[in-house]
Amino acid sequence: KQKIQHGSFQMNEELKFLSRQAALGTITRRKFLGRAGALGVSAAAANTMLASAVHAAGPQKGGTLRMGLQGGSTTDSLDPALATNTVAVNLIRMWGEPLVELTDDGGLQGKVAESFEASADAKTWTFTIRQGITFSNGQEVTAADAAAMLDRHSGEESKSGALGLLRDIKNVSTNGRDVIIELNNGNADLPYLMSDYHLIVQPNGGKDAPDAAIGT
Repeated sequence: KQKIQHGSFQMNEELKFLSRQAALGTITRRKFLGRAGALGVSAAAANTMLASAVHAAGPQKGGTLRMGLQGGSTTDSLDPALATNTVAVNLIRMWGEPLVELTDDGGLQGKVAESFEASADAKTWTFTIRQGITFSNGQEVTAADAAAMLDRHSGEESKSGALGLLRDIKNVSTNGRDVIIELNNGNADLPYLMSDYHLIVQPNGGKDAPDAAIGT
C-alpha cells in the first residue's frame, strides 16, 4: 500500500512539474498531453490541469502561438486589405481591430473609436479615436492613422476587399482625435461598414508595412 501511495505521489508531482513547464512554454501542449497520457491521465483531466497551471503562472510576455486552421491558401497575407478567407481573417483579428465592431446582438461597439456620430443628413460622420491606446509597437494610435487607413482602402489603385464599401467617400479629414468622413450621399449604415474585417487600423493606415501585423 505504501508503494502504491508513493508511486501515486511521484506521478502527481511529475504531472505538476510538466504542467508548469507547459504553462511557461518550455514544452509544448502536445508533448505535455503525450506525457500525461503515458502516465494514464485522460486528455480531459490533463487539459484541466494545464489550464490551472496556466492560470497560476499568469500572463507571459512574448512566446509563439501555433494555430491549426482549415481553409487557408498559399496566397494568404497578413495585409488586411487582401484577406479573402476565414484563416486570414482569424489571424488578422488576433493582432488588429477596426474602428468599431459588431456585437452579438447585431449592434455596434467602439473598438479603436470610442464613439461616432452623424450629421442630420448622414453625409458627414465623425469617429472619435479612443484616447491612450497604442499599437503593439508602443506607438500611440492617432486619428491620422485611421484616416490613412481609409485612404489606403478607398484609393483608386486600391486592391482592398473593402474598396466597394468605401466608394461613396468624398473626403476624409482629421481634427484632434476625430476622423471626419464626408460622403457623396447620406448613409445611416456607414458605422456598420466600418466594422468590415479589412478595415484594420494600422500605423499610417498600413501604407508603410501592410503585412507587419502591427495593430491594437
